[in-house]
Amino acid sequence: MVTGDDEAMKHIYILLSRSTTIASRCIHFATKKEYTHCSISVDPQLEEMYAFCRIYPRLPIPGGLARDSIQLGFYKIHSKIPCAYYRLEVTDVQYEMVKEALRRLWEIKDRFSYDLLGAGLFLSKKERKCFNKRYCSWFLSELLGTLGIATFTKPYSQVEPIDMKDIEGIEVRIDKSVPWVSTIPSDPNKITIVFEVKDQNGGKIEAKWDNEEDNNKQDSSDSS
Repeated sequence: MVTGDDEAMKHIYILLSRSTTIASRCIHFATKKEYTHCSISVDPQLEEMYAFCRIYPRLPIPGGLARDSIQLGFYKIHSKIPCAYYRLEVTDVQYEMVKEALRRLWEIKDRFSYDLLGAGLFLSKKERKCFNKRYCSWFLSELLGTLGIATFTKPYSQVEPIDMKDIEGIEVRIDKSVPWVSTIPSDPNKITIVFEVKDQNGGKIEAKWDNEEDNNKQDSSDSS
């Protein structure tokens, strides 16, 4: 269970996802990795996330530094996709650095664009250098690495969204590779996932997973 001290700690939040867009399907086909996109937020409700991706939710281009919400925009349109929700504990100084970096980058967002060519050449395994073009995992790994929050064993341009799972100290909050409807309630420590599954006859039914129930089961097993 989360303690009062835990609630007082500073965290940043990372969302991994795999949508049904053509680009995501191509990346998934080429890499065979579970997730194809990553976003960062300092908000546990994920009301304000940053990533290099499409600027307009319904249009594949243009791409660049975008700001989105778990309840609006792209994720409102693609509300039933596999996602993983992580948090990473950081110091007060690191937390403020991330906030300031995101604020400053957002102010000059028009100077950046999505590195479509680099994403297409990703499987070449060659380090790519480009001044004002990025894709999601390159942007996020470079941000965390530059601020001293995470280390990576490969060049930033070769980091994949799935590599975020291996960051030292990262904690999984949700990792359900099934379509989900809603995951972020008002209390970030109590997470409910409602997702659709098929019954034996092929019909759709809603299933529910609650981390509070899992915690209660764990507490019972520990006390037995």
